[in-house]
Amino acid sequence: MVENPVPWPNGPRCAVGFSRDVDADSVLHLAHPDDADTRVTTMTDLRFGPEVAIARICGLFESYDIRQTFFVPAWCIEEHPKAIARMVEGGHEIGHHGYMHERPNTFTAERERYWTELSSAIIERACGRRPRGHRAPWAAYSKYTTTILADLGFLYDSSLMGEDVPYVLRDRGGRELIELPLQAAMDDWSHYVQNVDLDYMMAIEAPERAKEAFLAEFEAAWTYRTFWQGT
Repeated sequence: MVENPVPWPNGPRCAVGFSRDVDADSVLHLAHPDDADTRVTTMTDLRFGPEVAIARICGLFESYDIRQTFFVPAWCIEEHPKAIARMVEGGHEIGHHGYMHERPNTFTAERERYWTELSSAIIERACGRRPRGHRAPWAAYSKYTTTILADLGFLYDSSLMGEDVPYVLRDRGGRELIELPLQAAMDDWSHYVQNVDLDYMMAIEAPERAKEAFLAEFEAAWTYRTFWQGT
């Protein structure tokens, strides 16, 4: 079925990537800039990630000697420095995810470049190195994004859905980025978010339903030697 199976380094049957989007309360401030501080229940829900869950997730994966990539809006890096310090301490990668989870495909080229550069600088200050990877907030990759990322020396992006194996993006000048593709079924947001303030009302179901979807995608990746990435 898959005509372009990847000869993965060192011979594994498929490749697996573990990544997390740590949007925290940035999305609440973006959606309700005038009164986010009055939506206290949603605020606590969204801050559970950086204040509680990150340490648990890092510890769990480190117990298996696995490192992850956390794509974090730069605003969240400034607001939740302890969570970022815990990621860095554990050897996990911090990827670029916009400044406040804004939609870059609504920006001019100049505005997108400004926020991309600013967020890169914030990541470098917090982590000691510039980000190598990028994931567009809301997967809102723009027609300018490839060129901007190439200009800033990024190695890869993980926002698009054009393949089930990594592939190459090229800007008009022929410069290359590696694309690590996404799938909506692998996003825990799609399975779990139920919040009136954010206008997302997914049906509440047992965690086994999400696990079923994740494992089904892994079985396909294993069978056809493709790429499985949890997001």
